[in-house]
Amino acid sequence: MKYNLLGKSDLKLSEVSFGCMSLGADQTANAKLLHSALDEGINFFDTADLYDKGENEVMVGKAFCGMREQVVISTKVGNQWRSDGSGWDWNPSKSYILSAVDASLKRLRTDYIDLYQLTAAP
Repeated sequence: MKYNLLGKSDLKLSEVSFGCMSLGADQTANAKLLHSALDEGINFFDTADLYDKGENEVMVGKAFCGMREQVVISTKVGNQWRSDGSGWDWNPSKSYILSAVDASLKRLRTDYIDLYQLTAAP
């Protein structure tokens, strides 16, 4: 596996990343899949608070609990679920981002996010 630095940072990312959007509801199967990817040299895992209403981040956090230093985790913010669950709206406000990052950190079971991305407006 080839690795590259992200911009001028010291983050060393595998050239192949793992997009976590399609993880299922089975935590055991998800962990096995994510660990297999890591064993093959993939260290860059991308998720978002929007995916499965945050449950995707929960799955990623559980899978990498105790091995956080081995992975680079990217997650996204900016899409806020409507209170009635009917969909989401783009919300790039400072207050939303600050509350969303705290929620993502808890779901991911970590005290840092390597790459935090603001999604584009629809």
